[in-house]
Formats: sequence, C-alpha cells, structure tokens
Amino acid sequence: MKIERFTGINNRQPIDRMKPDEGGGMPVRDAVNVDLSSVGTFQTRQGFTPSVEVTEARSAFTVDDTGGLLAVGDELHRFDGSALTKIDDLGSSFARVAYARTPLGIVWSDGYVTKLVKNWTSGRLLPADPNPLPVVSVASGGSLPAGTYGVSFCSVLPDGRRSPMSYPLTLDLIENTRITVNVGAQPNPVQVFVSAPNGSVLYFQGQASSGELNIALHNAGGEPVRYEVEFELPASRILAFRNGRLFAASGSMVYYTQPWSFLFRPMSDYIPLNEEIRLLAAVDAGVFIATESKTWFLAGEPQEASMTEVAPYGAVEGTLTEVPNSTDLMWFTPRGQLRATQSGEFTLLQDKQIQFPKASSGASVYREFNGMRQHITTLAEPVPTGSAVARSFMTFMET
Repeated sequence: MKIERFTGINNRQPIDRMKPDEGGGMPVRDAVNVDLSSVGTFQTRQGFTPSVEVTEARSAFTVDDTGGLLAVGDELHRFDGSALTKIDDLGSSFARVAYARTPLGIVWSDGYVTKLVKNWTSGRLLPADPNPLPVVSVASGGSLPAGTYGVSFCSVLPDGRRSPMSYPLTLDLIENTRITVNVGAQPNPVQVFVSAPNGSVLYFQGQASSGELNIALHNAGGEPVRYEVEFELPASRILAFRNGRLFAASGSMVYYTQPWSFLFRPMSDYIPLNEEIRLLAAVDAGVFIATESKTWFLAGEPQEASMTEVAPYGAVEGTLTEVPNSTDLMWFTPRGQLRATQSGEFTLLQDKQIQFPKASSGASVYREFNGMRQHITTLAEPVPTGSAVARSFMTFMET
C-alpha cells in the first residue's frame, strides 16, 4: 500500500478501513508535535526559547504589535515579548481574566473588578461617584420660575465616560431664585443636570471641578437625561463588545450596558439562561451565546431581539480567537474548531473526521508559519475529585 501524502487526522473511521484515496492520500489516527504541510508531509515543530520564566501564568491576550496582557499570580502584566511589567492587581492568584477590545481600550475583568487598559495603564472603567457629595442650595438673585426642580450630578472623564447619575434631589423654588451647586474639590469634573420646573427630564447645565456652579437661568437646550437606576457593569468571567455595548457573562446570566456609556440598568439589562455560560462572541449581526450544551444567536440590539438556538452543542470556555487578516472569529466546541463570520454564519471544521474529548476550558492561538495558518487550541479536561489535570491539544490547519 503506497501512501503519497497524509491528509490529516481521522479517528472516526475504523482503523481496519483506513486506506489511501485515489490520489494516494491517507489520514492518520493521531499526530503529536508535528505540522502537516500543504503537500501532505509531516514535519517536526520547531523548538522554542523561553523569553521570560513565570509561574502561575494564564489568560494571555494580544493587544497590538507592541505587546499583550498576561495574568501572573495575583497580578496583571504587560508582556512585550521579552519582559513583564505589572500594571494592576488581581482579585486572586487563580482568577481567570476576560478581555474585550473596545475603541477606548481593552476592558478586562477577573470576576472581582472590571477595569480598562488604555495606553498600557489600567484604571477604573467608569469614574468614581463625586466625592465629597456636592451641596445643593437655593439662593436669591436668579431668574428661575417658581416650581419643583430635580437636580442630579455625575463625574465625567475627558473621553466622556460618566459615573452613574445621582438620585435626583428635589427643590421647591419661588419666583426669581437660583440654584447653587457647591462641588467642593473633585478629582474629576462634576456635571450638573437640572429639570425644568415641574418636569421629569433633566438637562445638562454645566460642569466644574471645584467651587460653585450657579444656575440662575435654566438651559432647556442642554443634553436631556431621563433618570434611570444605573450601576457599573458586574464583574464577570467572559466579556464581549458590540455596537457600543459591553456584554458580560457571570454564571448563567448575561449582562449588557447602555450604548457608549458602559452603564448597566439592573432592572432591564440582562438575559437569563438555565446553564452556565461558556462563550460570548460578538459579530456585526449579533452575539453568539454558548453554554456547555447549546449555542444561541442574539441578533440586533438586545432589548429588541430574541435569542435563537443555532447549534445543539456549546463551546469550550477561553478558546475564542480573532483570525488575523480577517474579520472572522474561531473557537472550540465539543465537535471541534468552529469558524464564524460577521454576518452570523458559522462552520464546523473537523466534526466529520475527529471525535474530541470532553473539555471544561481551554486556550487558543492563531499561528502563521512557513505558509501555514493554524488555529491551535489547548484543552483542559474535566477534573474528577482527587485527580490531576490532563492536557491535550487539537490543531486546525488552513492551506
């Protein structure tokens, strides 16, 4: 039996039925630490030289050509290819870190806090509430009409990120008075919003970092805001970003923010599932949401869309990867590698040839070498009580 070339792995076909096809191509049952070339030959993978020695390293994420992020012990580090630089603390030395790429920077969460990395500096996702709390009073010498006014405020950063709005204070004014807001001395500017007399909508009236802000004449042309109970997004294990919204998964719940505000409304901005969520993958058409056993697709905006089950299998947590020089995404499922497009279409790549072991989590990297493009996934198998962790990997190769 002459074998002209190898065609990849096939562990579904019985071994006694495996034989070369008409072109002399033959699958193998397994392949360890080798690459399959475009002409069907196996070659040993090159070795490596460690650039830095670390322990308890996990949750790597590529930011750009100058480096990436890496969790090491109870710290988050920048890794530039040769050295580690600490940029923040983590909640524990076992916390797995989730990342989401946004126009403002990389949002990350370790299940304890959610923060933003911008220019390799990690800080709060939203500014802190004004502290000290501004003091609001009524004084004479203004031109405000008599009526009941609502006053609310928030902190703001230079890029427009705001803290949650304070609960509106209510003031009863007589004719020709003014409202004075003493903001004290604040680390960030405080924006002040005031309703029209006897109105329910608050309008932006100005901002200040210190001293007093006097509102003698109401500006009904300022930015209107209807007060809603809002908080920072809950810390989570999985993050995604789409159309200005952050999506976060914790347990069996998906939370999402208002567009371009990173503020979360606990009364409405959530989606409950009946299983623990393993994957959020955002594309132009919507968001893939997967548990261990099923995958759904949330098309459009979350308040208006309904979830549709699109696959009777789920995803392996931690394996989502961006495909370089493409807008596609890839992740690992119980049926092998999956590739999804921005329109919401997806394709299983290995299901017909390979059966895979059950995995509780994993990690993926997209590799280009010698003309080969490979999506490599390392899987961590479920751990029975008292057992050690078993490791394995599967590779999908494009030619």
